[in-house]
Parts: sequence; C-alpha cells; structure tokens
Amino acid sequence: MNCFVIGGTGMVGALVVERLAARGHEVRVGTRAPARLGDLPGRVVGAAFQLQRASAEDFAGMDCVFCMIPRGVVLSEDEQGSLCAALSTAGVARVVLMTGLGVDRTPDTPLRRLEVALGRTGVALSIVRPTSMFQNLCAGALREGLARRDEIAQPAGDARISFVDARDVADVATTLLVDRRDDAAFDLTGAAAYGYEDLAAALGRALQRPIRYRPLADDGARIELAAAGLSEAAIEARFAFLSVARRGVFSGVTPDVERVLGRPPRTIDDFVTDHVAAWRKEVA
Repeated sequence: MNCFVIGGTGMVGALVVERLAARGHEVRVGTRAPARLGDLPGRVVGAAFQLQRASAEDFAGMDCVFCMIPRGVVLSEDEQGSLCAALSTAGVARVVLMTGLGVDRTPDTPLRRLEVALGRTGVALSIVRPTSMFQNLCAGALREGLARRDEIAQPAGDARISFVDARDVADVATTLLVDRRDDAAFDLTGAAAYGYEDLAAALGRALQRPIRYRPLADDGARIELAAAGLSEAAIEARFAFLSVARRGVFSGVTPDVERVLGRPPRTIDDFVTDHVAAWRKEVA
C-alpha cells in the first residue's frame, strides 16, 4: 500500500512513518525541505510538499493519507478546500486525520472546519482526537525542568488529564490507515486521569530520585516559559489547553484505544519506564 504522511516529522507522524515502513508499506513523507529529513527507513522517501498549496499531483498513486496539521499552521478555508479537492481528485481511498480531544465541541475552529470539510469529500475518513500526550514531558521546557531541577513546573493547578501515550495514538492511526475502514471519530485517552503530582510521583519511582510538581501562577508561568525559549504562540497554546484542563474537560477516559487495538492503552508506568533516558540528570 502507498501511504502519504503529512506531519511525518512530528511526535505522532514520525511514529506512523516507522510503523508503516516496518509493515512493508511504501511511505512518502510530505515536507517543505525533503533534504532535511536525513536518513529514512527503507520504503520511505521524502517529497517536496506545501500544505497550503496541496494539489492532486502531490497525492498521485497514494492509497491512503495520514494528515496532522503541524503546530502553528492554520489553513484558511480556501486552503482547506484545495486540500480536500486534491485528495478527492487524486483518488485517495482513505484519510486518517489527527486533530485533538474536544475539537468536535468547537465548531468555529480551523481544525473542526477541516474535519467537516474532509467528511464532505466522499473519501473514507477516520478522525483521531488524542488528549495531551505523555511524551510532551520528553521535550522542551518540561524535559529541561525534570533533567536539571527535578521538577514539573506548570500553570495547571490541580487539573487531572487522561494523558495518552503517543505510541498508542500512532498504533491507532496506522491500524485505521491499513487494517480497518472505520468512517468514525475516535477520542483517544489513556485508561485513567492523572494530576501533575501523579506524573511527578511516577517519574520519581522510575528515576529513583524525588521529583516534585511546582504549580505556577499564570503571570509567573509566562515569564518562565518565555525564558525557556517558547514562542508567544506556543505559550498561548499551552495556556489555552491548561485553562480548559483546569475545568476538568480533559479528565474523562474513553475505550477507543482498546476498541481499535484490542488491548488497553499504555499506562503511566509503561511510559516512564520506557523513557527514563530522556530525563537523565543534568547540571545547569
């Protein structure tokens, strides 16, 4: 099967590429700069691609497409229309679109409009809507705080979130691309909701050193996040998510990972045990 991956360098997209290639499928990773992809697994090639200028030629010969809109990219209605037309004209048989938990409750947002627009093309469509992913702790300011200061510092209060493992999201997406034909949306969560204190405790067990959760006030958080190098857009996105999380919106759990994969989602302890290398102690 020939598969095109949009967002193939992202947290989930890269895992989807790996899984497709491991199963013997031909994979094309669409990117503005194919030369920057580096070494790719066998059966994987990079292809020059601009999401805002998608055409049927981009998807010629593709059986399925995984689509994740990269962070910071907002498609206009015209650009969404061009993408939908390109997929339909190229004869793509199946699309798996990744958005986010709760997108279906925000009708005026670009991602929800894209869900609706793709649903109208007639192309078989599965939508995966993951909650926040454990792997966010492995990168950026959160990883640095753990590695250098043994802490998770977040403006999250006592929010509880049903974190999901990015590997489970990729497993679901890959299964929906090549094994199943579910024209449906799947809300992907872990099996339980955790507070950041729970994350700190699990990390401490795995790392065998004390880890603390330091809840930040909003003003202080903005200063710390900016000092850590986050862009203003990234800071606003984090605050938007956490402000909703503090209202309990992301604390529910669903059976959708198990519904697709036939097994339970990975647990918090599965995640931290498999990723301890990300938080090796650093000295500032």
